[in-house]
Amino acid sequence: MAFQPIVHDTRRNQLIQLKGDSNRVDIYVRPLIADGKWQQLETKGPAAIGREAVYVPRYQTVLWLADKQLFALDCRTMRMAQVDIELPEGLYTHECAMVYDPTYDVCVALIPSRFSGPLQTFLYHFDPASASYR
Repeated sequence: MAFQPIVHDTRRNQLIQLKGDSNRVDIYVRPLIADGKWQQLETKGPAAIGREAVYVPRYQTVLWLADKQLFALDCRTMRMAQVDIELPEGLYTHECAMVYDPTYDVCVALIPSRFSGPLQTFLYHFDPASASYR
């Protein structure tokens, strides 16, 4: 898959880009300074790439939707993990959308029930204990 979501890490004032496939995710960062350059970071833990990602400042964590899976990257430890959460049935490829609302500390995902089908709204509050970091 060619998904490459980018999020803004507000704690470190840098961009985080995820690249990979169904077997791995590589993490790249670029500081938002004049001479900032992309560099790959070393991470631990399994993950699969997804199209939609958000940054949760409270936990310094990137969350992203893969194929009916939610993954997390703890930016403090650089560990990735699958989040233990029940996601709705639907199509998790090209038509999903996800945002984070910092006022209510909630992630909002729009997930189509099928290709070009009606969108389901899925709200969730991230709890770091729900991610099994290895």
